[in-house]
Amino acid sequence: MIVDCFPFFGPTNEEIAYLRINLLKDYVDKFIIVESNKTHSGKPVTRKFLDIAKKHNFPMDKIIYVEHDIPEDEELKVLEIDRLNAGINRLRKKSVYARIRERLQKDAVMEVMDQFNDDDIFIYGDADEIIKPESIAWCANMAKNNPNIILKIPLAYLQGRADLRIFHKNGKPVV
Repeated sequence: MIVDCFPFFGPTNEEIAYLRINLLKDYVDKFIIVESNKTHSGKPVTRKFLDIAKKHNFPMDKIIYVEHDIPEDEELKVLEIDRLNAGINRLRKKSVYARIRERLQKDAVMEVMDQFNDDDIFIYGDADEIIKPESIAWCANMAKNNPNIILKIPLAYLQGRADLRIFHKNGKPVV
């Protein structure tokens, strides 16, 4: 089984989710979509994925939806990876907390891992980091035949916007 996983943000990701799901639905067996109750900056948000899924007629039989709750700031536990991910801002509490919230949302995919087999293949990226659909079978085969490696796959990065072009009209990629 091939499973595509990504975090979802209702206020900004409707078009990206539409694009990603429709691009990949014929190439993957399942999607795991995690929607949190807060943005990475800690702002509370209303979950919208289920309404958006209904609006766009997403294939819900292929989607495992995870509602994730991010704790209040005083309950957040800082790990060394959070400071590393904050980079040059590792000494700024707000930046570290943003990385914690991001990690927690990404880690929430683990809540449903018990529904899968050890040999299933998982593609994970931010909503706007979309693998080329035609590359999925090759990547899955490579992963199954080389279980002790990590594959780093070049993706089309859309900066959170489905309206960006990734190729010029002459066919050359946008840098």
